[in-house]
Amino acid sequence: MPMMAICHDALVVDGVVMRVVGGANVPMAYARVNATWPLAVLVLEGSRLSLRLRWPGRLFGARDLRVTADELMRVYPIQGFMSPGVGFTNRDGHDFYFWTYKGQQILETLRRSGYPISYTVEKPSKIWRGTL
Repeated sequence: MPMMAICHDALVVDGVVMRVVGGANVPMAYARVNATWPLAVLVLEGSRLSLRLRWPGRLFGARDLRVTADELMRVYPIQGFMSPGVGFTNRDGHDFYFWTYKGQQILETLRRSGYPISYTVEKPSKIWRGTL
């Protein structure tokens, strides 16, 4: 039976504060890969946030985002051509985009967990650019 508790108004199950399935656009070595729902998973476990693609996207060498609040420059809402979501910029300047309609809930959960949140909606700037 999983351990359950309430933390910062979020349900915590075995240390996982949040788990959301969606799409993503993430960097690779020299380009980016876009994955539609349900091929990306965003998880906040304890103080560590991860964004990873499921196996089809991983075949192309997509990078995972695995960070704590101190390792991110910013987290912000995004509005793509047809999909809203959440953008993440790490300290190396790489941008990761998570496509979801649950963006406001994600931003609030991350804010309560100490992540650097901006509420200014931005257009994703690195969707298909070949450079990271």
